[in-house]
This record gives sequence, C-alpha cells and structure tokens, in this order.
Amino acid sequence: MVVLVYTNSPKGPDTQKLSAAASQDLESSSPLDQLSAADIAVNIAREARLPEATAVTNTADSENASLAVSSSDDSVVSKPQVISDGLESNKDIIHYTVKQGDTVQSLADKFGITPETIRLSNNLGGDTLTVGMDLLISPVNGLVYRVQPGDTPESVAAKFRADTSQVISFNDVELTHKLKPGTLIVIPDGTQAQPRNTVPVIGTSFSFSFGGVGYPEGWCTYYAAARSGAPPGWGNAATWAYYAALTPGWHVSTIPRVGAIAQTTANHVGIVEWVSSDKSMIKYSDMNGIAGFGRVGYSDKVPAHSEFQNFIYH
Repeated sequence: MVVLVYTNSPKGPDTQKLSAAASQDLESSSPLDQLSAADIAVNIAREARLPEATAVTNTADSENASLAVSSSDDSVVSKPQVISDGLESNKDIIHYTVKQGDTVQSLADKFGITPETIRLSNNLGGDTLTVGMDLLISPVNGLVYRVQPGDTPESVAAKFRADTSQVISFNDVELTHKLKPGTLIVIPDGTQAQPRNTVPVIGTSFSFSFGGVGYPEGWCTYYAAARSGAPPGWGNAATWAYYAALTPGWHVSTIPRVGAIAQTTANHVGIVEWVSSDKSMIKYSDMNGIAGFGRVGYSDKVPAHSEFQNFIYH
C-alpha cells in the first residue's frame, strides 16, 4: 500500500516520477487499501492540526461510501473520483486568432470539439466570426470559463450543470479546492448557464457552528446541516443521500417538502423553503451557490427536479 502526502511544493522531475509510480501502485492495490489511505490522510491532517482537516474528513467519508465493496464482487469497486489522464487540462486551452474563411463549424472540426463548445467559451450568439478575433479553444467539449470572485468548484459546476469532480481534477485544484479569480478554467461537458432569479442575503458569515468534526464554514454542507440538523460524518454533498438512508430517523425521497435538504446532481445541497401544491415547483436557499461563497441566497420558483435528485428529511 502506498500513502501519498501532498504539499504545495513545486513538482520537479523526481517528484513527478515518484507520483506516477505511486499512482500505479495505488491503482493496483485493493479497495481496502484505498479506504485506508483516505482514513490515514484524515489522521495526518488532524495530528498536524491543518485548517483543511474538516474538508479532508468529509472527502474521506464520501470516498469510503463511494468505494463500498459490492456484495456480488469483493474485488471491484466504483471510483467516484475522476482521474485525469495527464494529457489534457486547463493548461491546454488554446488562444486562436480567426483567419479568413474560418467558421465555427470548421474550427470545431479542426480542434475536435463541438460548435457549441466554441460558442459557450467565447460568448458567441451565432456563427459569425471576424478575422483577427481571439478565440478561446477548449481541449474538450464543454466550455472555457474565467473564474469570478466567489466561484468555487461546486458553484461553477452547478451553474453550468457539470460534474464537480471533473472541474476539480481537470483544473488541478484537488489540493486547495479553490479557484483563483481571473484564471481560465475548463468545465468539461458544461452547458449553457441556467439563469436564476435570486435574492441574495447580504453578509459573508453565518452564525451556526458545530462541535467536533462538522462541515467547513462557508460550504453548502455547513449551511444545510445547520438548518436541517444533519449530523456530522455525511461527507461531501454527493454522498448525503447515501448516509441519510443509513441514519435512523432520516429519509430520502424524490418528493420535495418544506425544510428538506435538496440534493443536486452536481454535488450541492440546499434547503427547500416552499413547495407548490402539486409538488412540481419549489423555492430553496443555499450557501456557496446562489449568492456566492460563504453567502446565503434564495431562489425564485424553479422546477423541483430541474437540478435536484433527492430530498432528505427527518
């Protein structure tokens, strides 16, 4: 079994070789080795009193759930984390100057991506290109996006209906979990941003806190747990339904109800504030989503299942 302890130190050739070799060892190890590695990372973070200890704990809880061994096959597990192949990342974004005869379709064919990827990456409303125009070309289908203040992997993924784990791995923010404002990132398989009619609550802090191991302040899980009474130990938002179903007194449903935790398909949770009589529409609040990082925001009426897959309550 190989345990990797990452730092923010620059990666030299020797470090890269070691990481590659270690990755091969970890890939060939048993699922229980991977689970143990996650738990060891938690112990190291706690012993060193790192400020990221809570986040590491939640990630480990989610990994333990997602790497659960199937009852029909004790040697194969599903891996929720997207592992980058090392060939494509946000460092492969191309700045392309439009030439005579270029069209959106011809450039899509040239770079092996969809025309919509080019349109979304460059805010194009149609197919008209001007000679000399500077275009951002994504290395994969989705879009190129310039990070705004308050953006997080979760909020960006939710905004463009993408997968949070892909946003994290593709843009190499596994260690920090932070996006630097002004930088260009790639959102694999991202689509047109879904408009929201929102009324943010002014303020950058929240008064709830937890004893022991809880959820990182400012994250969606922090707010949802404070509002709903969800216990610590449910991991990241993606595994809340899994753990809720195992927790006495908690229930998971596809039918919304006021006060329930709303879980999206993009690793995000919020709280249901209102439900229409036919259960087809809801209003919800969240943190680190509608109003930006560390802020609570409220949505207008939205379809109950436009973003949400589960409603968790007790």
